[in-house]
Amino acid sequence: MVKWIATVKRTTNGAQNFSVFHQPDKCASSVNKEILPHLTDSKIHRNYHSLKQLQYKVDKVDEIALALYRRILDEISTLGARVVKIIFKPSCDSTARLMENGDFRIKFQDGTYFSIFNIFLARLPYNNACL
Repeated sequence: MVKWIATVKRTTNGAQNFSVFHQPDKCASSVNKEILPHLTDSKIHRNYHSLKQLQYKVDKVDEIALALYRRILDEISTLGARVVKIIFKPSCDSTARLMENGDFRIKFQDGTYFSIFNIFLARLPYNNACL
């Protein structure tokens, strides 16, 4: 199964950059471990700086990126007005960051937390002590 990760980053001027990349196999070893291969290879990594750019399809990577972006929007719109904020915490001990590893949480108005792992909605609430 091919694993793609989508990230959304806010720029200093308030715009959003959407990126997708293919997570390399755990068994594969890189020659230079300091340079990640997915950052330079357009077959496994793409950045999109506008919705128009995201909708322009050239190959399969663009199709995957648009599908992941739509999936995020669908999951959030399904939840509707109940969503108060979206935060990311890879563990109880860490500070909040947005989708660093493809995992983020949604806080609802009633105070419960749900988690989206790699864009798939998990319907089990998190332990509030962790947050």
